[in-house]
Amino acid sequence: MQTSLATLFRGAGFALMQEREQLAIDQSPHPKRSPSEGLTMEVLGIVLAVLAILFVDPGDAISNLRKWLIGPTKLAKRTVGTQSRLDLTSLFDALGIEDMRIEKSFIGKPAGLDSFDAEVIEHEPIVSPYVQKLRARTIQEEENFAKKNGKTFDNNGTYALRRVDVSRPEGVDGKRHNVHKLLLEKSSFYNFVFPNLCLDKLYPTESGQEEISLRKILSMEKSDLSIATLTDHPNCQFPIGVGTLVVTQDNYLVCTARSRHEYIAGKLSENEVAVHLSTAEGMYRSEKDPASGDCLPDGRPSPFVTSMRSLDDELNLQGNVIDIANILCLGYFFDTKRAQPLFIFHVKPNISSKDLFSMYSETSRDAHENEAIFAIPCRLDAIRKLFEGVRLAELPAIYPSACDDFFKTKSSATVRLASNHAQTGLAIFAYKEFSPITRDMLA
Repeated sequence: MQTSLATLFRGAGFALMQEREQLAIDQSPHPKRSPSEGLTMEVLGIVLAVLAILFVDPGDAISNLRKWLIGPTKLAKRTVGTQSRLDLTSLFDALGIEDMRIEKSFIGKPAGLDSFDAEVIEHEPIVSPYVQKLRARTIQEEENFAKKNGKTFDNNGTYALRRVDVSRPEGVDGKRHNVHKLLLEKSSFYNFVFPNLCLDKLYPTESGQEEISLRKILSMEKSDLSIATLTDHPNCQFPIGVGTLVVTQDNYLVCTARSRHEYIAGKLSENEVAVHLSTAEGMYRSEKDPASGDCLPDGRPSPFVTSMRSLDDELNLQGNVIDIANILCLGYFFDTKRAQPLFIFHVKPNISSKDLFSMYSETSRDAHENEAIFAIPCRLDAIRKLFEGVRLAELPAIYPSACDDFFKTKSSATVRLASNHAQTGLAIFAYKEFSPITRDMLA
């Protein structure tokens, strides 16, 4: 009975209040009602609304009053805000990131080393004799090209991903935690050059009557490629790429300018600066000594070790500065253009940008991979400039004195993110650090 009366009074009250509002905004004189009649309707509407509150359960009265008085306004604002926010997929679209499938993101709680496991399985790509001939010819051509142009082209061992199995065992804290087990295969750089880097290259068919892309020959269309479907493609291997973002204690994000000597994601011309993440590497597998590869002490390969090694090799950040336990995974993705899994990591060492620059040395083992290093403020507007293709002088960058000449001579060069891997790393980092992000914030 209380509920029925409450509904009746509330409906009548709102109807009268709406009638009063219509009277107030009507531009023409109303022939039947005077202003006093309108005021009477407003008072009557309020009385009926109060009666509606009284005829509900006491526990609901205050809640209903709050909803009627302030609820609609707050709800409207919240709805607009939610609609304008970008989710991760929409952010990738807004930034123009192509050919990258989001497989798993760890935004709320970045995943540490204990969230991953790995096992090496045996697999040899199964290809036709004709594809084997194409491979041999292509590898020779690319090797000749690399030598002629002074590009690095070493056939080092690596690890390729075949599958990711997710389990949820009980942890030491008594709670269940997701563990992502990587099923890996032994592979090599040449197995990545062909077919992965040549998927969109045209080759004659076996009959020689026409040319079609290697992607079609191997039935590896972009729309069909994901980590979940890797087992459907035994004719190919999928070597893992690893990108790491370093943020200093004074809140600067470290970036690198890739060298023209890099075969993959290198600089294309002298009129540009090809910017990459703090470090970018493939997983390394040693043919002679497995322990020398990117493996944990127990022998399991790990992209976390790849990240750790890259920080040492490229930035001279050694184990006394970086602890592998502090390296966190922001997510893993799949590059459908190169048919390559990509793992993105983030670490914040306990050093300032000044200290990091002083540790950086041109004698680092992989110094040849980069023309320069620099850092930008850890702000969305600074990261956005990297996507916009501004001139190098327009970046709010700081850099070590060893890079003074580079920034002076290249000040008018156009900044270009070196690959969709660099774009992906910066995008997921920005999403983690600055959400909620709206389209207006990217304009």
